[in-house]
Amino acid sequence: MHCAIKTENAQKQLTQMYYYAAERFLSVSAALGISIVVLRINPIALLCGFILGQIVMVASQLFMNIKTKENENV
Repeated sequence: MHCAIKTENAQKQLTQMYYYAAERFLSVSAALGISIVVLRINPIALLCGFILGQIVMVASQLFMNIKTKENENV
């Protein structure tokens, strides 16, 4: 019975993960579309800014992960 609860919880978390990933994809697509069509922002500059933001987000997570591991070893 205990294993069934863990499996059910894992399935629920996986479902939520896919839901939030789809929600984020649609939100970003809508924001980019509105920015290009309605606000008439340069598409290349907008996409470059978006890509740069994503790279910074990943780099900060990696940096924080490395910094945390260094603190654990001290």
